[in-house]
Amino acid sequence: CNSMTRKRRNRGKNRHGRGKVPFVRCSNCGRACPKDKAVSRMNVRNMIEAAGQRDIIEASVYEKFEVPKTYNKVHYCISCACHAHIVRVRSVADRKNRDPPQRRRRQNDKDKKPRQFGQRKTDGDAPDVMEGATEEVAAAAAAAVAAVEVAAE
Repeated sequence: CNSMTRKRRNRGKNRHGRGKVPFVRCSNCGRACPKDKAVSRMNVRNMIEAAGQRDIIEASVYEKFEVPKTYNKVHYCISCACHAHIVRVRSVADRKNRDPPQRRRRQNDKDKKPRQFGQRKTDGDAPDVMEGATEEVAAAAAAAVAAVEVAAE
């Protein structure tokens, strides 16, 4: 029995049946790593940060719209993935577990109903549009609404 011991079932690669796999470059250090061995993650982010989103929602005339997102596929070599805690070292018994890890949920947002981006508040405590307006502006707005209602009849 002169076979080498193996640490993992797939020997750290995912190329079953293929002899050679093209290389990809690590996004962190630039190391050439086989594509089947590299740790790949999709990095999805909003193009606009949270402060900018708030400004856009307030200035927008649309009730609801989609935020543009950037989609970036990131490849890491094993060294960088371990260093950045993207993958973790597991014990011999835990390596047998092939289930995906449990996703973490936020503790404080369980009660809140998620509001989609671009959707304005519909709560009763939302401020009225004419709340801080002067009397002349409020009168002009009321006259414009009346004119629209007359034209609709």
